[in-house]
Amino acid sequence: MASNEVIQDLEAYLSNMKVTTLSEFIKLRGKVVHGFGRGSKMLGFPTANLDPRAFNDQVRGAPRGVYIGFAQLKHIPRVVSVPSEQSSEDSGSAASLSNSAERKLSDTEDMKPETISEVFPAMISIGTSPQFNDQVEDTVEAYIDHTFACDFYDDEISLLICGYIRPMGAYKSLDDLIAVIRNDVRLGNEALNTPELAVLKQDPWFYSNTTQSQVNGK
Repeated sequence: MASNEVIQDLEAYLSNMKVTTLSEFIKLRGKVVHGFGRGSKMLGFPTANLDPRAFNDQVRGAPRGVYIGFAQLKHIPRVVSVPSEQSSEDSGSAASLSNSAERKLSDTEDMKPETISEVFPAMISIGTSPQFNDQVEDTVEAYIDHTFACDFYDDEISLLICGYIRPMGAYKSLDDLIAVIRNDVRLGNEALNTPELAVLKQDPWFYSNTTQSQVNGK
């Protein structure tokens, strides 16, 4: 089905979904940049947008759609809470995740990563969204299935993409889109918890110093 066709029978569409393991894994690394800001506000699934300079060549031949994999952030600064009335409106991206008001510690205070080596499951979209039809250039956006306590714009994110779920699609309503995303997360976590894919959390990619994104075999 073409990605610009509106999905009419959502139940049948969801029942046919499955995860296909990639024959070649896609490994991306780059800066988290600002996106459209609708992931959290409109959908409830905030995403981290990867700097296009980190993925253009590596995803050139990849089908546009929703993938699964693992994500790691290089630095997550420690935060302290402030009264809720001082909180600003949620930006809608994964880089601004906390529902409670928080502030970063000052430059003179101790800054410690949450867990530098921790790797989290992620659902990753590659391409443009036919639901909103307001994109010209492809994006790589990762929904990281973890609640972070602070912002991470400009941090370095490493992605290992290992499976494919579905093409990008348009749906009759935002509620339908949200149901599809929930299904993506369910299928993704089930697959990523299997022994075949769970071992990828220890992949050398997450512990290397290279800044070059790559595509390679299992």
